[in-house]
Amino acid sequence: MATNRVHPGFFVRTLVVLQLTGPALAWAARPIGAEALGRLPGEHAWDKPAPMIRQASEPVRSTRADQPTIEALLAIVHDAQAAAAARSEAAVSLVTRAMSSDEAQGSVKAILSGPATELSASWFILGALSRQSSLPEWLLDPVAGVMARADDRTAARAVMAMSSLRTRATVRRILAMGAPDRPEVVRRSAWSALGRLTGRTELGDSAAAWGEWIDRADMLSEEEWQQLLSRGLARRADAIEALRQATIVRLVEAYRRVHVSLPSDQRSEFLAGLLRDDTDEVRALGFELVSRELSENSRLGSAVEAAAIALLDSPSASVRERAGILIAQLGPAEAREAVSSALGRETDPSAASALLRAASRWPDELLTGIALRWINSDGSARDSAAEYLRVAARAGLLRSETDRARVLDALRSLPPERVPPGACDLLVQLGDEDDARRVATLLSVAGASVRMAAAQSLLVVPEHLDDILLAAQKDPELFDIAARAVSMYWPTAPGFRAVSALPAPSDDAWRRGLLRVAELMSSPDIVAVSRTIDPALREPVLANLASVNRILSERLSDRTFTALGEGLVDLAALRIELNRPDAALAALDAMPELPILRGEAVVSALRAEALLCLGRVVEAEPIAVGPEVWISALARCADKPFASVIAAGIRSRYSDRLTPEQARRFASLSRHLGDEDRDDEDPESR
Repeated sequence: MATNRVHPGFFVRTLVVLQLTGPALAWAARPIGAEALGRLPGEHAWDKPAPMIRQASEPVRSTRADQPTIEALLAIVHDAQAAAAARSEAAVSLVTRAMSSDEAQGSVKAILSGPATELSASWFILGALSRQSSLPEWLLDPVAGVMARADDRTAARAVMAMSSLRTRATVRRILAMGAPDRPEVVRRSAWSALGRLTGRTELGDSAAAWGEWIDRADMLSEEEWQQLLSRGLARRADAIEALRQATIVRLVEAYRRVHVSLPSDQRSEFLAGLLRDDTDEVRALGFELVSRELSENSRLGSAVEAAAIALLDSPSASVRERAGILIAQLGPAEAREAVSSALGRETDPSAASALLRAASRWPDELLTGIALRWINSDGSARDSAAEYLRVAARAGLLRSETDRARVLDALRSLPPERVPPGACDLLVQLGDEDDARRVATLLSVAGASVRMAAAQSLLVVPEHLDDILLAAQKDPELFDIAARAVSMYWPTAPGFRAVSALPAPSDDAWRRGLLRVAELMSSPDIVAVSRTIDPALREPVLANLASVNRILSERLSDRTFTALGEGLVDLAALRIELNRPDAALAALDAMPELPILRGEAVVSALRAEALLCLGRVVEAEPIAVGPEVWISALARCADKPFASVIAAGIRSRYSDRLTPEQARRFASLSRHLGDEDRDDEDPESR
């Protein structure tokens, strides 16, 4: 589709493609939100409202407080140069006034007694009458007069207007217009009007069937007649609603296909049109598609933002709620004032919840009172109000003692089971030690979100570390917060072991939590715990010792400096065991004083083995080490291309110095290499 502007004929074309025909198409071609009466035979398209999706520039309609005078309405209805849509709108207003105003009633009668031709004033009045669900009997004779003297198309329009007069006499008058000698357009209008008046569409265009039906109806009392009408109209309403729902389903699917076919840069205007639509299902589709676009990180234009802001004035609470959620996601700066205004008049908890979350993007001192009003409510509005106040407090907007006291009073009045998650942070931030203790009691409540919020808020209070650890013993979801608390206030070997004993939601989470603690532990504690944990965890724990900042800071203490050297040697040895000789060399090179701290022989043996495992035999040869280092390296690298070079080095350096056990191991490794009798080595590989 080349454009995102939906042509007025799109809806009808879509229905044709979907193979709606006959009466179904006549009804469904109307905008879904209009009264489902069916288009009058011969009725012009300009008598109908605009297409379902408005253009992007069209504002959302609102009711004007200042109504035009009857004289002004008459002037428009009689003005042949005025737009047909304007004349239709004025006629509807005039007919509505005539139901309660003698002046307007007289004006309607006068128009109906005048010229009865197409596009005359009476034409538009008849159209307005046909849209009324019921009409008073004083209109019977004026409308009948138009039927008697008008041209064919106007007479057909008068017949349909007559169907709003729901009396048995009206049925007979309309039935007479279906006589065979009447023009075809009038006859078709008569059958449609009878179906609309009575709801008995199954009688079709059979004059005999209608005659029998009205004969039986004439025998009924007025109360029975009204009951008969009610049943028939109820059946018709059900049938129309079923057709409406089926049509909307097809329409929504058609709009889905249009959305997919549009280029991404043209979708915003289209989606804004869906959001502005008066039909609930179409608007809901707009929200759905906008949400999908956002989930795919698509950029939506200002048209969608403007449509969402406009929907804050919707009479539907669910629409206001969804608009608030969308604004919270989009965060348009232009929405700040509209959200604040909407919050001031909102009465629905769900809508208020969404608006409070949107308002959290732009916290304002003026909204504190509104948030406090909702903090004492139930459900999501209470939670959102607490979250808003939390954001406002962090933004420094609760500066006065009065505001802080109001917030604390409201939160303290809540029973534990009603304290929302955001309130925990507020109580700890604004309150005293008693408030912090109250938050600590929430660590054992049933709500997971409240427990999480309570633990998170207590992170700034060292005195409640034990409370967090105790709660984490029963709730794996608190593991990460517990690990953070220990890293902040107890980064020691006992603290590490305490975290290690806690249940975690996953192995990865358990590992991350322990490493968080280890990162802030002293070198002696790191070395101590490394001797008792699994090698897979031991390596990243010991790796903290290779930090340049740690080495510089821990030089100042003999205890930590000695432990640092011990740990780096352990790290190098472990990395060789884990087949990471390059990382082992990095550990040995991290601190120049390592040979002094741990002994030249120990460091040299590790360095030589790491070099040999890397195939850097030439660099290893000058290092004075015993044959065990070379044999160990050969065992680790037996499958490497340079293994034979290491074997040759052992023969040339240690053949007469091997112990029986070393000789046995070397012979076994040589047989594995197929190199038992080889006395020379490849000089290039060296």
